Amino acid sequence: MLSMKVFYAVLGLLVFSLIYSSCGDKEESLAQLDLNFKVEYDGEPLVLLNEYAYPDGRKINFSRFSFYLSSISLIDDEGLTTISDVEYVNTSSNLVDESSSAEGTTIQIPDVPLGEYERIQFNFGLHPGLNSMIPSDFPADHPCARPAEYWIAWDSYIFTKIEGNVDVDNNGTLDNLEGMSLHMGSDEVLETILIENPITLQSGDQARLEMTIDIKDVFIQDGKIYDIEAAPQIHSLSQLAFGQELANNLVRSVSLN
Repeated sequence: MLSMKVFYAVLGLLVFSLIYSSCGDKEESLAQLDLNFKVEYDGEPLVLLNEYAYPDGRKINFSRFSFYLSSISLIDDEGLTTISDVEYVNTSSNLVDESSSAEGTTIQIPDVPLGEYERIQFNFGLHPGLNSMIPSDFPADHPCARPAEYWIAWDSYIFTKIEGNVDVDNNGTLDNLEGMSLHMGSDEVLETILIENPITLQSGDQARLEMTIDIKDVFIQDGKIYDIEAAPQIHSLSQLAFGQELANNLVRSVSLN
């Protein structure tokens, strides 16, 4: 018969092997999904501070484009699998020249369950559960721990920022007095996008999904041009309708590469 000391040593090895095997299986049962966002204006890579033609012909440029995504989910026959609760995407640092802009901005989502998925779904903006909180509710490295992305007066995060300059007086020139600051926030402007795109994730995969956001399409849909002269800046609740129009247009400006 084995001594008790040997028995417990063997038992310990068996337990360790089972734990190690279990951990290994868990690691192998996951994959990574990269979401790449390319930003364009009228079909060309957008470059910060370059001049573009607004849909009505006046001049416009851009200095920032950032947004929150929430409830990023993959959908198969069995339902919906949320793979990330929230991501913050600031494309600005990738819009310094045409080459960098064409590469796009990528967010990496690890630990995605394996499977064959038919669609991806996400919100532009924060779902109400997150939007009911404030930056100090989160640890410092959390996407929502950003005081500059929170509107105290609105009790809301700023879901999307489009900033730059626009020739509001339509005199053919841009100046620092014609600042554009389109900030969209509050539960009322939350928009959901559903993209049909089969994705098969196998063990160890690093899949990639590329999307394009054409900012010109944020300003014009179905022939209707956003009234940039009436609201070049959005900073009050009385302008909520302008924010809703832009948020709805933003969803419609996204295309799959």
